[in-house]
Amino acid sequence: MLNIPSFTADAKKLAPGELDQLAKDAQIDPIMLCAFIEVEAPKASGFDYKGRPVILYEFHKMYHNCLVSPVRGILKASRDAGLAYPNWDRSRYPRGTINQQADGNYALLERAQAIDEECALMSCSWGIGQVMGDNWRMLRRASVFVMVREAMASEANQIAHMIDYLRGADLIDDIQRKSFYSLARGYNGPGQVEAYAAKLAATYDRLRAATRKEIAPLPPTQKPAA
Repeated sequence: MLNIPSFTADAKKLAPGELDQLAKDAQIDPIMLCAFIEVEAPKASGFDYKGRPVILYEFHKMYHNCLVSPVRGILKASRDAGLAYPNWDRSRYPRGTINQQADGNYALLERAQAIDEECALMSCSWGIGQVMGDNWRMLRRASVFVMVREAMASEANQIAHMIDYLRGADLIDDIQRKSFYSLARGYNGPGQVEAYAAKLAATYDRLRAATRKEIAPLPPTQKPAA
């Protein structure tokens, strides 16, 4: 019996004030957190059209997770089913419309669950921040099942996963200090660091300018001429 037979739950959208509170709790400038989410997690929603967390099934992750699992035979079964490959390959991702891609990723996940549910869940990225399931220990969750249920519940939980990933990867200081280059390198790896850092800095500046414009004081009232 599957631990998670369905992937629809509360699916709560981010409520007003929740992002600010998450940023405050992590001692991050809310504008900086908004910029980071916009650049690194540009999806409009953490849930798909059926209310399921947005996921991406990663074939190479399934290969690795099955390889290191103590459960015997699941790597061969996954490979035979076309669900696990040693190397990343973009061409294996489901194609079509956004909704078709969502259904395609969940179809892959459900097939993988039938072989080994834990490995399958760890082989997907989850929610608005697309944090991999095999990072559940880094996020200090009790299991990948706990992480997935949190992602199913709300976008606030999904953003909390992003923040906890930054903390676990020793990147929390970089986002707190607005160290764009170090943050981009640590989160995205060595490729195109300058481009990511520049985009992050530009996004932050744009959002900060927009926020200042919104809260700018009204001009003083002109006294009527005598």
